[in-house]
Amino acid sequence: MPEQAYTYLKTWQFTIKHLNLIITLYNRVNMHRIVADTGPLLALGIINRLDLLVNLYASVYVPTEVKRELEIGAGKYQDARNALEAVNKGWLTEISVDQIFCNRIGELMAGPPKLGKAQAESIVLCKQLNTHLLLIDDEDAVKVAQKEGIRVVHGLDILINSAKMGSISLSEALNHINKFREAGEYGEKDLREAESRIKRIAGK
Repeated sequence: MPEQAYTYLKTWQFTIKHLNLIITLYNRVNMHRIVADTGPLLALGIINRLDLLVNLYASVYVPTEVKRELEIGAGKYQDARNALEAVNKGWLTEISVDQIFCNRIGELMAGPPKLGKAQAESIVLCKQLNTHLLLIDDEDAVKVAQKEGIRVVHGLDILINSAKMGSISLSEALNHINKFREAGEYGEKDLREAESRIKRIAGK
């Protein structure tokens, strides 16, 4: 009997151990999936470095409304053309929001605060895909996403994290910051903070 109990205990410990491993692996994979809003994609389009997203994340998703905005912008602007090209190449995957989530999109657009359709779809798509990362810059949308339990990544974070991983050199990252400055993309306070964070990487 004691031997049977020991065998049972060993089996139970084995099961718990592997269950924990499965949960850890699931969370790890899930954290490497991200949904992207239009704004940060256009910012990366300015410097034509949408490839940085592919280096940082296993999967990058965009809702249909984000792609539609890129298609509209692509007729006039190079940044939108660059971002749309990343979708067409398959670097970013377009996914439509399921019908059952449409009411929630309407609620987010009605506010307060009132969100744009692309922002609302991006937040809802995170819920649909059970993905806890959202690439978004709009302040109101950021607050709403955080209340929904979604972790927010800003467009400038892509440069900083890419520099940390060595996907781009520190000088490249700083040059990209200057291009944002010249294009009037992001506030000066945010740009200076990003520059400081990039320069600190060199000191580590």
